[in-house]
Amino acid sequence: MANEFLTIEDVCARLKVSRATIYRWIKCGNFLAPVKIGGSAQQSAARWSERAVSAWIDQKCGVA
Repeated sequence: MANEFLTIEDVCARLKVSRATIYRWIKCGNFLAPVKIGGSAQQSAARWSERAVSAWIDQKCGVA
């Protein structure tokens, strides 16, 4: 299975929280920092590894 990359919209929909909540969690160290893809800092796209997000969810839910 290939590792897909998720947009902020995908992550928000999967976790059922707002963009602001995701970025607040990142700032507090409670969520995964995004991978920056392409271009300069101003033009790069933030993406999250689907596998990493799934593992984060499993850990938070206590799934072994």
